Amino acid sequence: MSAIADIKACIDAHTSYGCYADVPATRPDEFVTVEITGGQTDTRGLREVGSYAVQCWSTSTYRADAMSEEVMDALNTYLTDQSDDIAKADCDSGYNWPTPEGVPRYQLNLEVIRKR
Repeated sequence: MSAIADIKACIDAHTSYGCYADVPATRPDEFVTVEITGGQTDTRGLREVGSYAVQCWSTSTYRADAMSEEVMDALNTYLTDQSDDIAKADCDSGYNWPTPEGVPRYQLNLEVIRKR
């Protein structure tokens, strides 16, 4: 399973928010997106260390912040136990990062180390 699929599965299992790799065409009031922002690969082409942006979208900054705390807790508590492929996951505190259009969202930075 890919790291994004593992991250999505963890968020889906341990929060009430829909989680997507892309912003849905029809946006729910609250949802989470995950995208890779960097990392290192080994000679086999498998991503060994990955950096991910986990974005919590809502109708208010307050709710986006609250969502980010819940999502961060779920990832730090369950991701390594839930995935056979992830050795370590470290999700840091979120920060306010609204869209250029002013849509409230908070972003978390997640680093994942995959097992070999």
